[in-house]
Amino acid sequence: MSTIALQPTTPAQRLILALLIAASSLLPTPALSADCERLATQAEQAANAGQLDALLRLARALNEQACNREQIHKTQVQAADLAVQQAQTRLAAGDLDAAEQQLQRAPMTTWLTEVSAGDIAAHRKAWGDAARHYNQAYTLMRDPAQTPQRPDDQYIDQVRTLAGQALVLSDDLDTVISRSSGLGSGIYAEVSSARSHRVIPAPVRFETDSAALTQQGREQAERLAVFLRQRAAKDPEAGIMLVGHADERGDADDNQRLSEQRAETLRQYLLSQGVTLHLQASGRGEQQPFVLPAGSPPLTNEERWQLDRRVELRFE
Repeated sequence: MSTIALQPTTPAQRLILALLIAASSLLPTPALSADCERLATQAEQAANAGQLDALLRLARALNEQACNREQIHKTQVQAADLAVQQAQTRLAAGDLDAAEQQLQRAPMTTWLTEVSAGDIAAHRKAWGDAARHYNQAYTLMRDPAQTPQRPDDQYIDQVRTLAGQALVLSDDLDTVISRSSGLGSGIYAEVSSARSHRVIPAPVRFETDSAALTQQGREQAERLAVFLRQRAAKDPEAGIMLVGHADERGDADDNQRLSEQRAETLRQYLLSQGVTLHLQASGRGEQQPFVLPAGSPPLTNEERWQLDRRVELRFE
């Protein structure tokens, strides 16, 4: 019995046939599925063996074969994590260039790659870059869409402190406050209800042994005012305590008085810039030096004193 091939005769029939052919082309063939399974197995083996070159090659192959997106993403994450591990090994050996080159091989950006980039920048004393990377890591690790399995709270707090440390040493709020909108990002994006997340440092400088703002201090205080005006629009009842600190040098009573005066100077400046939030000022003198987080590179005495001379915003 012969088979008669039916030919479409109307435009509608021809359209339906074209759609069916197009749809069938999207379905994976048995051979393609088998190839994907083989590549996925090899990728898992390469990841377990710490073979970054092979893992990167397999990630590209999975993508070229149009395999399952979840498998492609998993392999890319594994490659990024492995690049971070190898970069950290080189960083621990003191080879910053090799660490940076290794990290650049990561096929995607994750919170781990950003932490590692921050570590490298911090060891270079490139504090602006370190602040940018640590703050981006903090944002990514708290975003469920980007990090379904977030690290534990202790590690998040560590990264948050590293971000704050780099921010103070960078002397610049650019990494956390938008120049155009005044909106905050990173540790400035949102003040959590958790007690440890209600305090953020501000890189505002003062003249030596004085409560007068430096030029840099005025610039950063102005940026801070823009941020706080934005926050007042969302939460006009929020209260903020500005807390001044001092380093260990000099007389303790003088340092206490100076820390109070500096916090009050900043309060007055913010009010003059139209901040309507309830602002208070206090000082801690040299009683609460900055606690260096785990993962901090060695700091000079001047860097440590700069951290100790910080001003903090405590949201109440």
